[in-house]
Amino acid sequence: MFNFTLIKNTIEKEVRNKSVIFLFALTVVVMYLGSVLSNLLQIEIQESGFSTYLATASMTVVIWIISLSAKFVAALVSANIFRSDLESGVISQILALPINRSSYVINRMLGGALLSFLYLVFILVIGIIILISNDLVPKEVDFSMIKMAASLIPHFLQILIIMFVSCFFSLFFNKIGTLLLTSFYVIASVGVYTYIQAGNPALSGLNLSSIFGLIFYWLLPRIGEISGLADMLSLGAELNIDIVKSFVFGLIHLVTSLAIWGFVFNSIFKRRSF
Repeated sequence: MFNFTLIKNTIEKEVRNKSVIFLFALTVVVMYLGSVLSNLLQIEIQESGFSTYLATASMTVVIWIISLSAKFVAALVSANIFRSDLESGVISQILALPINRSSYVINRMLGGALLSFLYLVFILVIGIIILISNDLVPKEVDFSMIKMAASLIPHFLQILIIMFVSCFFSLFFNKIGTLLLTSFYVIASVGVYTYIQAGNPALSGLNLSSIFGLIFYWLLPRIGEISGLADMLSLGAELNIDIVKSFVFGLIHLVTSLAIWGFVFNSIFKRRSF
């Protein structure tokens, strides 16, 4: 099932992706400049209440930037790993080896997911260093390294889901189309989850929000709960029973929808000629 040579080849191929390197540099620069600006404002503003609010807001923004950039890197990597094989004809050479199609897909996905995960860990460490060095961690915030480390689990899960969705799109669209559709899927899935968490119904008649709710909350694998859990753990939030229930039900839906769409993808992929 696991082909470490193919996983290694995927990582080596994508680690030189210029778009990923550029996004990494941009993320670090934005986080650093934002923290410096926030620190300067804290020095200028003597009101302790506002200073604490500014520190809290800065920490939240840094975590969101890390989370968003990790999703986008996963979309960038996944849009290329499968489509480049299809366009270059490499896939026919790989499948000529003693490796079946399912194993090829799984190992390409794992290679891309591991690279995206390493990016996330690296950027998260840099973000923590920036927050601590600029004294942007509010005293009342329970900044737990254990929770921060635990957040990596749901982060990795959502990276795997993004890889799968992008792989599906790669069968029908070019790299740009795959990237745009994958990015739209991520934004829409998280957006619909946030909309529903705010107390709005998933289905409320025949309107745009109901259509989005039907597609991105019920029919497709959703990453909203996983993304929300990862961000809450990163921010040191306490998990109550409602959050746990939401995550459990979301996980059940995720496993079910992945099984269905995985079956559809496998059926299409087996019939494709390369």
